[in-house]
Order: sequence, then structure tokens, then C-alpha cells
Amino acid sequence: MFCTQCGKRSDPAARYCFSCGHKLHQASASALDLGNRRASDVSHSKVAKTKPSGDLSTMEDASDTQSDAKEVNENYKGISGWLAYFVLGLIVSLGFSIYNSYSYLAGSSNYGGYSDRIIGLGMLFGALALLQAVALFLVFKSKHLAVPAVVTALILGILVYGVDAFMAQGIYKAANMQAPSDLFGGFERDIVLAPIWIIYFLRSKRVAATFTDRDYS
Repeated sequence: MFCTQCGKRSDPAARYCFSCGHKLHQASASALDLGNRRASDVSHSKVAKTKPSGDLSTMEDASDTQSDAKEVNENYKGISGWLAYFVLGLIVSLGFSIYNSYSYLAGSSNYGGYSDRIIGLGMLFGALALLQAVALFLVFKSKHLAVPAVVTALILGILVYGVDAFMAQGIYKAANMQAPSDLFGGFERDIVLAPIWIIYFLRSKRVAATFTDRDYS
């Protein structure tokens, strides 16, 4: 720009003329400031427009992850695979529990002085049958309590068949009779299979998807 007093060229940002000291017009400086502010506003506007796109991308990724997790969850839900085999086995075991309970309670008089113990065994098998029936109901209804009910039924099964085997062994020994070779069959079966199924119910993805809300990934 030029000084209006002496006509000398001056720095656009200067307030006074370097030659004569005349006060320069500030329009150019104001225009420069305005230009700087506009440039700054444009820069901030670009940043503001760019930032939400990143947030939107993050939200879309999170949504995709949740959608994939839900799809996997649906694929694992339901009584299928090893869970179906367990349910079938539990139904069979329930049948044996009912049969043993009825046999002991109905035939307790045939055991003479051991009738009280036999009645106790019958009641134990009855309690086991009741718990197994409740566990089956919860499994078919896909209730959260199915897992603790099944685990409790498996543990009780070990105890009941163990008491049954050792009590029968005592009765055979007191009567000087040879105990059957498969006397401990039920107890040995449960002592092996029950821990396997307990671990399955605590770790299985299908069990987690069907009965619980825990993370199974």
C-alpha cells in the first residue's frame, strides 16, 4: 500500500508511514485480519466435518460387531449337538431314578431289619428323580436356572448311587452273600460322566447361548 500523505510505499501491516510518520488507513489491516479469521474458520469447519465421519465409522464397526455376535449367538442356541445327547441321557436317568425309588419303597418289607435303610434309599432316589425332572423342565424352557439345576442333579446322582452301592454291599456282607459284580456300576458311571457334563455345562458355547448371558466368545 502507499501513504496518502507522501505517496511512499509502506508495509501493509504498518500503522504509520516509515517516511513521513503519517497514520496509515487500517482497512487493509482489518481486511487481512478478516481474511485470517475466515481462513481459520474454514480450517476448523473442515476438521469439524471430518471428525464425525471417524465417529460414525467407529459406531458402524461396533454395530457390525454386535450384529455378528448376535448371529453367532442365534446359531448356538437350542437343544442340539452334545446338549441333545445330554438331554436324552437325563431322560433315561430320570426313568431309572423313578424305577429305583418305586422298587425300594414298595419292596422295603422284603429286607427285614434293613427296611428303614431301604425306605431311606427309596426317598433319596425319589428326590433325585424330582430334581432331574425340574432340570429337564428348565432345559426345555431354556431358563437361566437350568445350568445350576443340572449341575446339582449330577452331583446328587453321584451321592445317591454311591450311598446305594455301599449300603447294598453292607447288606450283602451282613447276610454272607456274594455281591453282584455290577453293584458299583451306577456309581462308577456317574463318577466318570458327571464331571465331564458339569464341565460341559460350565464351558459350552451352546449352553451359554441357550441358558445364560455370559460371554462365550
